[in-house]
Amino acid sequence: MDLQNFQVVGISFKKTDVSTRSAFSIAAERAAELYRRAPSEADFVVLSTCNRTEIYGKPTSKYFDFLEMLAGDFDVKNIEKFTYKKRGIDAVRHLFLVTSGLDSQILGDYEIVGQIKKSFAAAKLLGNPSGLTERIFNAALQVSKKIKNETRLSDGSLSVAHAAVSLLKKDIKAGGDSFSNKKIALIGLGNIGLLTLKNLLKVVDSQQVTLVNRTFDLAENVAAEFGCCVAEFSDLEKIVAASDVIFTAATAPRPFLTPQYFSSESVSHGVTLSHPVTCRKIVFDLAVPPNVAADVRHLPNVRFYDVDSISKLTDSTRANRHADLPKAIEIVDNQLVELENWLERRKQIGLFSY
Repeated sequence: MDLQNFQVVGISFKKTDVSTRSAFSIAAERAAELYRRAPSEADFVVLSTCNRTEIYGKPTSKYFDFLEMLAGDFDVKNIEKFTYKKRGIDAVRHLFLVTSGLDSQILGDYEIVGQIKKSFAAAKLLGNPSGLTERIFNAALQVSKKIKNETRLSDGSLSVAHAAVSLLKKDIKAGGDSFSNKKIALIGLGNIGLLTLKNLLKVVDSQQVTLVNRTFDLAENVAAEFGCCVAEFSDLEKIVAASDVIFTAATAPRPFLTPQYFSSESVSHGVTLSHPVTCRKIVFDLAVPPNVAADVRHLPNVRFYDVDSISKLTDSTRANRHADLPKAIEIVDNQLVELENWLERRKQIGLFSY
């Protein structure tokens, strides 16, 4: 028995920009449908984040190919140039690197750990991952924990959410302004949205932040916990018009913030503003697929950042993390040897055919 049947097929930031990745993002609803349509012997886990969409496991037949699953409505031949496929120990090592934040756009970004846990939980609930696939994912989480405890890759906050708020601080400082008079809208309260909120509240007063979410009860509960303002999603145009800074992190199939939200036309809808709608706005789109239409980034009154531009932020924390990269890679490789030894022992006693 060996790991040669374990595979990963994916697309990531390394070969594609955010707009291309968005086309292959697998939302929870589509992932659930993939699990439902799969044959009973199917063994796979779908991982979809702002930086990558990947499918791990063991393809069961030519009728259930991972690349075709990833392609969706696209022709497989047209996407092979920017996708990747690994199998065996290379696929396992890739998962270890991803889970440890070593393959992230921001080195050591540990938001991925929670996303992987959530993805595997969904696979267990809706799909049928094998015992070996579960063992591989558990080993990946062990690697991540070991790297976090034994290296500086977890030192300092350098997630996408933290980087976005750091960019905002630099942007406002460069303009000779301060946070004290800024009104901030945060749209979407999933994992990224909540992390963004926690980072924001380190630099602004909670009453400067208005939370907007399609599920209003969730927005109300979070607002009550952190002391923020809250608004209905139906009031989004009014909130965007009245805000100096907009963060979006909502799950949506297509952009919902269009240029009309950032033009004087919004005034015609009876919106009472504390300042003109055409004032300069800073927009952070942390969502994949994007929440903000491409035309918005070209508006003269908008400074726009997406996950790719945010991830280019560098500082001393990044330098410290790179210094510990060799040690982290050593931990990954040692864990791979342990996994192979474990599998060999199972083979000898006749357990785990794969």
